[in-house]
Amino acid sequence: MMTKVKPLPETQKAISTSRDGAVFIQIYTDTKITNSNIYIEANNISEHSPLTPSEVNELIVDSPEGIVITHNDQRLVKLSAVVKWNDPKLRDIDPNVSQKARLFESNVEEINHNKELIDERVVASETVKYKSKKAKRDYRKARALIGLESTCEETGKLGTKDDPTEIHHAPREQDSPELAAEESTLKEILRSLHKKVKHGKDNEPFNS
Repeated sequence: MMTKVKPLPETQKAISTSRDGAVFIQIYTDTKITNSNIYIEANNISEHSPLTPSEVNELIVDSPEGIVITHNDQRLVKLSAVVKWNDPKLRDIDPNVSQKARLFESNVEEINHNKELIDERVVASETVKYKSKKAKRDYRKARALIGLESTCEETGKLGTKDDPTEIHHAPREQDSPELAAEESTLKEILRSLHKKVKHGKDNEPFNS
């Protein structure tokens, strides 16, 4: 089962773009590794993109869980979703629509190159390996305390010298580094099973 990352709306911080551009909102998650997502208030989407209020409302209703969060009187939509909604408008035959879509896209580019956000991601990425290893050690110790030391969670078999148990990340650390220190992503399995999961890139540097 995929681990759900819980946003913490009380941590929100406004990030402005150009003078007349959209204001985006950074919100941290409840992960042990510092992680955040960028949102925009639902009411502001139509002001800064060619999406109409009715289109926005329809897209919000059809959105999967995790795209929209409500905090007090705010409806906040993940920027990554709004970028996808805006994309078809870039090719609209109406020049006014396509121009507004490009302006919104330029605001997003500005956020993507925000130095403070980039620096924060770099610092967070440097903690991934350490926190991941600590989480694995703690997970193994916790299992040992309840009599499950070196027991494979998939087969129930004990690890051996030739086939010891290893702590497996699901999803992989390389795919979801923000989850690398979450206990809910860890599982103790035999090395022979672990190899089949194809974690070949887990020891490569994390790219933010």
